[in-house]
Amino acid sequence: MRQRITICCILVLCTLSIAANKTIPQVTLRQTLASIEKRLTSEFDDLLKNYDAYEKKVNRECRYFPEGDLFPYVYPAFGYLNICFKNPEYAPLAKIKIQKLINSTIKSVTEKVRPRDGNLNKLSSYKKSATYLGQLNLLLSVYSLVYQDNKYHQLNKHLTAILYKALLKVSGKPLHSYPEYTWPFDTIPVVASLLLYDKAQGTNTHKSIAAKHFRWLKTRGMHPLYKLPFSRISPVSYTGKEEPRGCDLSLQLCILSQINKKYAKKLYRQYLKFFWIKKGVIAGFAEWPNGKSKFQDIDSGPIFMGIGLGATGLGVGAVIAMDDKERVAILASELLAIDLLRSIFQRIAQNDPTLGRAYPVSEKYFTGFLMGDLMLFYCVTWQPWKKL
Repeated sequence: MRQRITICCILVLCTLSIAANKTIPQVTLRQTLASIEKRLTSEFDDLLKNYDAYEKKVNRECRYFPEGDLFPYVYPAFGYLNICFKNPEYAPLAKIKIQKLINSTIKSVTEKVRPRDGNLNKLSSYKKSATYLGQLNLLLSVYSLVYQDNKYHQLNKHLTAILYKALLKVSGKPLHSYPEYTWPFDTIPVVASLLLYDKAQGTNTHKSIAAKHFRWLKTRGMHPLYKLPFSRISPVSYTGKEEPRGCDLSLQLCILSQINKKYAKKLYRQYLKFFWIKKGVIAGFAEWPNGKSKFQDIDSGPIFMGIGLGATGLGVGAVIAMDDKERVAILASELLAIDLLRSIFQRIAQNDPTLGRAYPVSEKYFTGFLMGDLMLFYCVTWQPWKKL
């Protein structure tokens, strides 16, 4: 059965530590991250110049990923927004690109949830589609922290009301990711979208429901052994169905740290305890606790010696968000070896027909494929989201 957290496989090439896990000096570390950010920003600037061609490229190259029609628009937009938070003078230059990506996100979400008359403002419920609506609303809330033009305010306000109503109905328990599945991760962007909507609008409406969700997460949502969130739960009983996964947790920490840094740090300590692996010249985050042997899928990407390639790739954003300088340096050293990693990854993927289709390696991309680059763009530019 398909597991969630799609992009979790996406940064697979950032995992193996060819540099023997040596910490690099802070100046070099900053230069490395700045160089990768510059490279990816330039790449997406070029890709988005012909936006019709970019949409076709997404349809062609990202179709094997579960949310391949959603994340290729959401996460490059987050990447550009991150740069705006770091350098506010960049905001006018990025605005048109971000709006194009938002418009494509709206189109994809509309096609997925099928609101009346094709108008998301006419939704009367969230239609058990927290994955798509949560990501869109989070993007709109973050946009409104940077741009006070009210361009998407009505939709942001309406989706916020719909998602708030849904959370109230279940007293803060996780929403359905899809009608038939519930991955707790997908409620984190929902909650974040409500709290950041408050931040943008200067209100305090959603603090209570967010607190209820975190109370559920800290009790019934926790795996009793690892003290980390279950990756999947029953949509009926809300009991755990799948133990914690690295791809889930890496991305979850990136978003959770925007709204509840104290709790994110607590989870991060547990994450390191059970998921960080160093084996000789190899270091990274495991896909399964303690690097145990289980299946690999589109979400995890290839797993090598217990290390999940997707978990470690998304872990680039997590270690930056947690200000973990030691592991930032380790993963940065891995990024320096990206040319070699492409060929290593290609050989691993070729042994799995499903993964091979999802990850066609090409040297025109930094990571080897479009989905990897767009997620790395988001991760390496990670910034706290505050109202400008």
